[in-house]
Amino acid sequence: MVTVISRGFVDVHARGKLEDVIPTENRRRQQLIAIGELVADGLLAVGCEIYGRPEPVPDDVGDALRSLLPRKTDSARKVRAQELLIVANQTYQKGYFRESVNAYTEVLALAPTNWKIAQSAIAGRDLARKAIIGEGFDDPLSDNVNDAVKQWIWGRGVRWPFHYIIAGILARPLVVTSRAPSRVIPEM
Repeated sequence: MVTVISRGFVDVHARGKLEDVIPTENRRRQQLIAIGELVADGLLAVGCEIYGRPEPVPDDVGDALRSLLPRKTDSARKVRAQELLIVANQTYQKGYFRESVNAYTEVLALAPTNWKIAQSAIAGRDLARKAIIGEGFDDPLSDNVNDAVKQWIWGRGVRWPFHYIIAGILARPLVVTSRAPSRVIPEM
């Protein structure tokens, strides 16, 4: 007979090897916690993705979830957005900040779901807005959310690779069983 004290639980087994001893109550609790953490991380990823994108948030929950699926940007719109992004960057470098804000906004209207183009446009528009404020002008778009914050949040959406790493770490207790008890007291 082997008595195992593991994380506050005492399991007594009449037969079997020490490798067969698994604290079942603790295992169930670990699995429930892991499932809860996975759900919370998934909701966080989806929330960041929906809130941080440049396109408006859909009113219907079904539409919001469908909007997470990959969507192709029309090739003509994508090419036009890339060209306009180059123009916006050039106008920013020349010091025409208001025009560059408008050009970056137009890029976002053309390709709101193309991640690379939209992220570049958001970052450029944020710099242009900050330059406008630095010139002593009032921010013409002060009621909007800071683009850098929105870009950071969208960058932590479902495309952020660390969500998958975190999910793997959180799911580990669902698959792997800890077989190392804290103390073993052999019966005499």
